[in-house]
Amino acid sequence: MVDIFSFCVLENHLHLQIGVKSATDASKFMQRLCTGITVSWQKKTGGSGRMFEATYRRKLIKNEYQSRVVFAYINIKNAAEGSGIDANSASLGELIAAAMRHKFSSLQDYYGERNLPIIRRDDFLEKFPTLTTLEAFVNSRPKRGRRTKTGSDPAQGLTLFGV
Repeated sequence: MVDIFSFCVLENHLHLQIGVKSATDASKFMQRLCTGITVSWQKKTGGSGRMFEATYRRKLIKNEYQSRVVFAYINIKNAAEGSGIDANSASLGELIAAAMRHKFSSLQDYYGERNLPIIRRDDFLEKFPTLTTLEAFVNSRPKRGRRTKTGSDPAQGLTLFGV
């Protein structure tokens, strides 16, 4: 069984935060998900062949703090970038506003009007009952620059895990 805690679909990749009992569960889930996406894309476009350039990458979240950071990273930074915002130059308020506009993110399921049944919301709603509490968590993190694929992110201080 797989629990989906957060997701963000971007133009050329996606981010997922899932809970699994074993690595095998994660592999089976990702195989089904990627196959489903590819088949759907092929039907819509008439295309064929592979849709994804490489296999998925995963990163074990080792503790509760990392779990919260990854949740913020996926739902704020990635969702804002999905709305066309440069996360390296925007304020946290601008990032959150843009992230709330991104339709392909689980942030809408936590603090918007959508309630997808596939999202396991209870764990993170307990940690971040409001968008303000999520923002306070991000603001409470040390403000040090972290190297990312797109540059450093000193303003937000979000650790990037590549999930």
